[in-house]
Amino acid sequence: MAAIVDSESSNERRAQLWTDDWVSALKHPKAGKSQRVFNDPTLSGHRLIIKRNKKVFEVRRTFVIRVADAVLERARKERGEIVSVVEEARRRAVALLANVESVTASTSHVTPSGTVAVTLGRAWASYQARMDLRPWTRKLYTGVYRRHLEQWAELTLRSLVMAPIMAHDKHKEITHHGPSAADHAMKLLRAIYHHAARFDVGLPRDRNPCGAVEWHRDRKREGRVVPANMMSHWKR
Repeated sequence: MAAIVDSESSNERRAQLWTDDWVSALKHPKAGKSQRVFNDPTLSGHRLIIKRNKKVFEVRRTFVIRVADAVLERARKERGEIVSVVEEARRRAVALLANVESVTASTSHVTPSGTVAVTLGRAWASYQARMDLRPWTRKLYTGVYRRHLEQWAELTLRSLVMAPIMAHDKHKEITHHGPSAADHAMKLLRAIYHHAARFDVGLPRDRNPCGAVEWHRDRKREGRVVPANMMSHWKR
């Protein structure tokens, strides 16, 4: 573990490995001393501020968008798992920065490439209008979208692809309802993105929002009533 750097200088802006132990060991400034600032070495726009009576994780994009107070315990329970305070702060920061980019894009209506920023809702409308989708397939996709993705309708696809942690966490959340449902929802998100990227030159083609998803994968149909190799015969 890297040595703890904890001088009494007003602002500490040097790169430092962030851990819960390191954050907890940082001393608060004494009366009359300036607050201390540490920039996150792994996430631009995210920093830690040591104030007189508290320690605050802050997200910045030119101006302060939102400040999130963190209870500096060694660990805390969330969904039955032990979660690091530092990792939780970074996860929230990534989501906030993605939202900032989304709001900026929706305000200007134009991306740096000169095209209109495409939201997930608009991309879904285009995807479900495809002529090659059968009615039953379209109905199935519509159900998946409304249950798991519709709350992201106003987010731009670019903000989702630049913050893969969002799809990763959404996949874990849906997994509580079933691993198959989680995989299907993320596969639909990936398909919507690839379809939109064909027409929007501002969207990266070498990645998609689900790049960090830990897939459950389909299980083999061993021991089922109708073997997989007999399905076509059974249908006939």
